[in-house]
Amino acid sequence: MRISIVIPAYNEQKRIAKTLSKIFYYLKKDSVDAEVIIVDDGSRDDTFLIVNRFKDKYSNIIILRNDSNKGKGFSVRKGVLAAQGECILFIDADNSTPIQEMRKVVPLISDGKCDVALGSRSIEGSNVKLRQPYFRILMGRVFNLFVKCLFYRDFKDTQCGFKAFSKKAAQIIFERQTIERFSFDVEILAIAKVHNFKIQQVPVVWVNNAQSRVNPLFDSAQMFIDLFVIKINLLRKKYL
Repeated sequence: MRISIVIPAYNEQKRIAKTLSKIFYYLKKDSVDAEVIIVDDGSRDDTFLIVNRFKDKYSNIIILRNDSNKGKGFSVRKGVLAAQGECILFIDADNSTPIQEMRKVVPLISDGKCDVALGSRSIEGSNVKLRQPYFRILMGRVFNLFVKCLFYRDFKDTQCGFKAFSKKAAQIIFERQTIERFSFDVEILAIAKVHNFKIQQVPVVWVNNAQSRVNPLFDSAQMFIDLFVIKINLLRKKYL
């Protein structure tokens, strides 16, 4: 099974080279047939230049670029819809969940056990090696409480940036995605539920990176607003 690995990147000049080096080392070591799609979300630093250097060494890297900062959701959607793999995995640019964890989610897709495999930091078997600061943990818990009240109680962790999809599920889900920033994770799960895709939560290793791109005030407020937008879209059957 050919795999597409989608990585949204915004101002990641300090981390992206290390992440890509680890990914390509793993893919070569395990002889994984994969394409790596980097979506530069209008970075103002040298992210694009650094990623571009990897093209000289690796033929299976694709670089897409937004003309301005559009948001993580926008960038993931762009990368997923451009992907050619039968299994599509999106991960964070800081490699918080190590690329080796794809061994847990890809077989679930390839064997047809599920259509969507969610990396989770909050279920039995997960391994959080370095936790977030307390105020971010608290915000996450409050956000998850809202998700449970407005949507579904079965998702323990919607925001882990490590999710895999079958090609068919990815096309249907991401073509209907409307949220362009951080709450897009909740929306794509809501769309997956609407279309009765099989979803499985998978415990993963996760290491917090202190250089989070989520603004604790502006982004958090927007995320809560977006939850109500998603709820309205569901009631209007916009995702059918």
